[in-house]
Amino acid sequence: MLGIFEMTEENTPEVGHVLRKHGLASLPEAHCYLRAFGNRIDLTRAIDHSLTRDISGFLHEEEIDPTQITNHKPTLHKQFLSMWIADNHGLGGRSLADIWQIREDCIASLCEVGRGSVHTPRVR
Repeated sequence: MLGIFEMTEENTPEVGHVLRKHGLASLPEAHCYLRAFGNRIDLTRAIDHSLTRDISGFLHEEEIDPTQITNHKPTLHKQFLSMWIADNHGLGGRSLADIWQIREDCIASLCEVGRGSVHTPRVR
């Protein structure tokens, strides 16, 4: 599955300082997970589920083939971000490239925390 959710400090604490630095409360993020027997299963999730709040809902969700992760995921994510920027009146003149860089800074922050023990949001 491919889902787009609002990444916030509440569901992804490691990105809070990056979002605040750029004056954002949230940023749409694309995330892949499995669905089996009606349940979402996130294999990227740390064992300690007490560290983050569940993702309360998805802004977009679709079934994908694993081969689509490389090309389709970033394309869909960027299309969604472009619409999000437009829906938010240009976010103070920020371009898609600006928002994508903030997103990359968030991902870098996730990777820095714990080196190998990344605490990504839990899906339910």
